[in-house]
Amino acid sequence: MGKIEMKLQTKNNKKMLSFALTICVLFSMIVAALPYATAATALDVSYLTLAPGSDATQLTFSWHTADKADNPVVRIWQQYSEAIEFTGTSSAAPSSLSTMYYNRVTVTGLETNTAYTYQLGDGNDNWSVEYTTKTGTPDSFSYIVFGDPQVSSQTYGNNWKNTLELALGVNSDVAFMASTGDNIDSNTRAQYDYFFTPQSIFSSLPLATCMGNHEGSGTAPHVFYNPPNTNGGADVVDYWYRYGDTLFMVWDSTTGNAAGMRNFLQNAIDANPDATWRILNFHYDVYGQGSSHALSDGKNYRDTYVPVIDEFGIDVVFNGHDHSYSRSYPMKWSGNSSTSNTLGMQPENLIDGKATDLTGTVYFSLNSASGQKYYSLVAQQPYTAVMHQNNRPMFSIVDMTASSFTCTTYQVNADNTLSIIDSYTIAKTINVPVSAVVALSGATDVVVGNDATYTVSVSDVSKLATVTLQFEVDGAYFSGKSFTGLNGFEVLGDVAWTRDSTGVWTGRVTLVNFNGGVSSAAGALDIFEMVLASNSNLLGTTDVRLVDAVLSGYDDADVAVYIDSLIANGLVQTSIGQYFSKYDVNRDGVVDQLDLTAAQLFFMAKEGDANWNAAKRADVNGDGRVDIEDLILILKNITW
Repeated sequence: MGKIEMKLQTKNNKKMLSFALTICVLFSMIVAALPYATAATALDVSYLTLAPGSDATQLTFSWHTADKADNPVVRIWQQYSEAIEFTGTSSAAPSSLSTMYYNRVTVTGLETNTAYTYQLGDGNDNWSVEYTTKTGTPDSFSYIVFGDPQVSSQTYGNNWKNTLELALGVNSDVAFMASTGDNIDSNTRAQYDYFFTPQSIFSSLPLATCMGNHEGSGTAPHVFYNPPNTNGGADVVDYWYRYGDTLFMVWDSTTGNAAGMRNFLQNAIDANPDATWRILNFHYDVYGQGSSHALSDGKNYRDTYVPVIDEFGIDVVFNGHDHSYSRSYPMKWSGNSSTSNTLGMQPENLIDGKATDLTGTVYFSLNSASGQKYYSLVAQQPYTAVMHQNNRPMFSIVDMTASSFTCTTYQVNADNTLSIIDSYTIAKTINVPVSAVVALSGATDVVVGNDATYTVSVSDVSKLATVTLQFEVDGAYFSGKSFTGLNGFEVLGDVAWTRDSTGVWTGRVTLVNFNGGVSSAAGALDIFEMVLASNSNLLGTTDVRLVDAVLSGYDDADVAVYIDSLIANGLVQTSIGQYFSKYDVNRDGVVDQLDLTAAQLFFMAKEGDANWNAAKRADVNGDGRVDIEDLILILKNITW
């Protein structure tokens, strides 16, 4: 090669090297700019589970590592957002089951209905692979509930995985899973390996599990889960979590007793007095139909626990243990053990196929989710509405809204198709009034002496128990007006209209419909007419706009009507078992009728009024308002 060629080659090599270095620098700058870009995977994790947190904005994490983490951490982010890190704790010694260290972290401040990516770390900048999860929508959500996987081999681990995959095929947008216990058969590491066969599901979908008798005694099984709000140390498995209007309570029936159940339920409900729904999970079945339990130990549990459950107005109980499916009628304690098999059934109140405003508790006993074992059915008992055993795995999907609970139970057929074996809906027609109004439309060319019918578009008509509508009227004021309720609504009245500096008049009208008269689907409803009298000083065309839908403007008469409705429909807790000082509005040491009277008197007070400081005593939920929600909390804690 000549000198000229060598010089050219050297020059080209330098250019290529410079170009390569430039690309490397640019790439490193891009990587550094990404908050979630990571180095090569360094941290191996096992037995990863998520669980619901205290509410829908939280998730808890549990995972195992071969080495003890200095500072267990979860970093989590939405797409195109900065990662946020949360630290937790690592066990002081390896678990006797996994022979590994277990780590626990709670993540808070999550947005609902949002996809997240996350990684697990050890505090030394060693990170796991990336996982994904998605939060639910607490106002309306679904979840999977299952009984007794009792996984004892890889065969049943595969069956268990198949059941979950089929359930997600029915509804891929469930918020979490709930187990009634006996996840494994004999509490060995190998069986937990089999139970964790659907690891990809566990890493994305939270699991709320309870203790079964096959998990064994002691602290060993607890190291695989990280539940919130436990009633003691880290190894206690009685806990609760809140999702929207529903309070979920999980109790360990394998070591518990009636007094322990009562104490746990009281504490959970004290922390969530405004929950519309109360759902309790524990392992031992109460109203099951399985041949091994229904008429023996099942009856003992019935005699022991049902009186306690009745004290707290529990809507639904899910049990396992029975390895067969059954659903009870709405039940209450019959009064003595000699009649607990034959008496106690409560009215079902079926309206449009929905069990409405029940006074009893409905008990579900769930079949095995893996098919590990089945029990035959005893003769149908008086308390049983539905029973089913076809020796096939089953699962249930629960759909929740503020006003309804629907549990649909599926059987996995031999050809891996699904059959619905039962579907049951419980409805509550009267709820804590909420602002469900999203839009107002109607005639804007209002002529004196004519009717103007206004239509309100709502997201859920069952929430229109009480609605206060606030209006603005541009450019003119009319004093001669009346309101007529439509579609079953009653008009309680309107407050004085006021005019601001721009000439806009504002007023309110309150409508009530306590008895569920509106039964149509969510959408547009004509709920009132506004009639203008001939002596009105309305000038020409007026634009009437909905400004807000609020819970305000009540007077004593309004409250009395609402209280009468609550009592008539059985929505007032008749016995709470304990009084709470925050509901003692008049501060005389007890919560009684006088507190309700005091709250009614305070109810008209608004911020800035002379009575506002006194009225704040009735703001028992501490939200800065004295309103219907406060009264309901007081009502639920008064013994009538």
